[in-house]
Amino acid sequence: MSITREIVEQWTDKAQFTLRQAQELCSSTEKSLAAVNRQLSENLPKKLTENDNKLHDLRNLQDLITNYINFIRVKISEDTIKVYDHKYQRLQPCLAELNDVMDQLAGTKVPSILIDSNYNIKEEASLKDLTSTDEIDVLLANIDIYHSNMLKMHKFMNDSFTETIVIPFNNVITKKFNRITKLHNELIIENSQNSGLLSQVLKENNSLEGELVSILEMLTNHYDQCVLGLNSFNNSTSVDLEVLQNDSLEVPEVLKDLKSVCDVIVNNEIRSKRIISSIFNKSDELGEYIDDLNKVHGKFKSTNLFQLIVFLSKYDDFVKSSPIESTEHPLDNYFHVITQLTYHYRQFLSIFKTKYLVELHHQQFTFPRKFMAKLNKFLNEELYEFQQEEKERRDHWLKKYGDFIPKQFILPGDNQPSVVQVITEGVDDNVQQEKQLLDVIRNFMDKPN
Repeated sequence: MSITREIVEQWTDKAQFTLRQAQELCSSTEKSLAAVNRQLSENLPKKLTENDNKLHDLRNLQDLITNYINFIRVKISEDTIKVYDHKYQRLQPCLAELNDVMDQLAGTKVPSILIDSNYNIKEEASLKDLTSTDEIDVLLANIDIYHSNMLKMHKFMNDSFTETIVIPFNNVITKKFNRITKLHNELIIENSQNSGLLSQVLKENNSLEGELVSILEMLTNHYDQCVLGLNSFNNSTSVDLEVLQNDSLEVPEVLKDLKSVCDVIVNNEIRSKRIISSIFNKSDELGEYIDDLNKVHGKFKSTNLFQLIVFLSKYDDFVKSSPIESTEHPLDNYFHVITQLTYHYRQFLSIFKTKYLVELHHQQFTFPRKFMAKLNKFLNEELYEFQQEEKERRDHWLKKYGDFIPKQFILPGDNQPSVVQVITEGVDDNVQQEKQLLDVIRNFMDKPN
């Protein structure tokens, strides 16, 4: 059967119609290819990178807050409470020594023979009764009050740190952060598990896109051949109509192949969307959690941490508040004051026992005896001899020149000083009092300090 113009026109119309169908399919499929490529090559990596960056910043902030909390914990426990406890413990032996020396003063009775009669002192008075302890009592009371206030302050500080910092950070912030980390790990695992499939989709789509182009070129070329075949009836153009006929018979199969390729591409889009949708949902959820924790971090820093920092700054001022004005720590001041008081009263007790009583005996008994002995020796020996020599010299002078001196004149040697009597009353009258004083001295000498 010969191929007529009408048959070629049918082939041409069919080729044109099929080409239009193919172009429409390719146009739609091209959008699908572009969407999948954009999602897998751009949006998904961008989304994952954004979350990675946000999580990196969040982890840095979490670490920063953790380090700052540890810094505050060390400052409270080591630099504050531990330092105070160390200073307070150093003060205890000093207080014990002061109490000990005050007990020794209280246990040291003062014999009545030592008391000046001008003072009204009770019988059996102790050295402590003769000292003013009111200021010491006030000092010790101030130390107790200061220590009590500091213990309350330390308890309040620990409680505030626990309730304001530790509990909110552990029960809220850390739990939120752990949930974010867990979700991020799940997201990484899911993306890793599907990365091979998604890569396969991209690779397959690139190959299918090449098939689409090839099929479309084939249909376009077939349509061009049909047009040439139709024009060959009007000119001398040579076209193999039998080949054209065979190609026309294959057009439906070619279109079918095209549709199959398009279906695979669309199916790939559906599969990738399903995977991407799950990843994107988790990624969005992760981003929301990160944003939420960032807000919690901000409030925690501006409120909880700030309040404790303000408290710690005021604590330093509170520590320095004591009745003793100094740039040193109050406990250091108390330590120096107590040490000085202890030294003073130990010296007082030691001097009373080892110096005062001996000196008192010396002044009341030893010195007067030595004085009288020297005076007696001087009067009875040196002064008497001197007086006798002067008397003999005077008598000799008067014997030699006296007859020549008028009676109205004052004779040399009249009214010369002379020793008539030396009064030693009381020097040896206090034998019993001396014995009592010596007994007191021996008593203190025999006792250990």
